[in-house]
Amino acid sequence: MPTPPRYLVLPAAGLGTRMRPVNSLVPKELLPLGGKPVIQYALDEAVNVNIHEIPS
Repeated sequence: MPTPPRYLVLPAAGLGTRMRPVNSLVPKELLPLGGKPVIQYALDEAVNVNIHEIPS
């Protein structure tokens, strides 16, 4: 049986230059989608599979 994941590595980098026509002030991973920031969906999924160590 494989070892369950212990950490989440979520690449969220870049300048977001292609998103500037939409919003030039907020980083793309923090833009709202369905009432919460886009990055929150990935964090919620990590918690759902018992990953609680998310280094910053």
